[in-house]
Amino acid sequence: AVFGPQDDSELLLEGRAEARDADLSYALSLAGSYTRVSDFVSAFEPEAFVFPGNLTIDGSLTGDLHSYRLDIRALEISEADAFAFAAEGTLEQDDEGPARIEVSAHGTAAALERILALPDEIEGVLTESELILSIGGSLAEPKLTELGVALFGAGGTEVRLSNPDLDLNVTGLE
Repeated sequence: AVFGPQDDSELLLEGRAEARDADLSYALSLAGSYTRVSDFVSAFEPEAFVFPGNLTIDGSLTGDLHSYRLDIRALEISEADAFAFAAEGTLEQDDEGPARIEVSAHGTAAALERILALPDEIEGVLTESELILSIGGSLAEPKLTELGVALFGAGGTEVRLSNPDLDLNVTGLE
């Protein structure tokens, strides 16, 4: 088990590691919870985008001295009553470059302004939203590659929008 230095974060690893001469390989199952998503992500990429919220994760990690692959079976990211997402996908890195992520997520956001920049006039009438999104690219500069949004507001207002072919830099949404 690996525990976070400043809070109740923990990561449980179970599996095998094999060392031969100058080689090392491993296959581990992992389960964990972090009070800050950024603490988990920065372990893989120090220059990673600072995602908000806390997370729980279940997956498997395989690799060697030159590469790794994290297969994410279940990932939940949330922050109080502001938003909650469930996701699955992969995170991988090799000698060729930075860590790359490919995840698909769905969830809800009561405070959509924490995720998307909206005009003040729209923010005031929204009561809830549902989102479906895909994120890909490097951890330092992740891209939103797909987005579907259902907005719910006062008086039963409902608006659904989708764009299945995006290439939007997540860092631009801060």
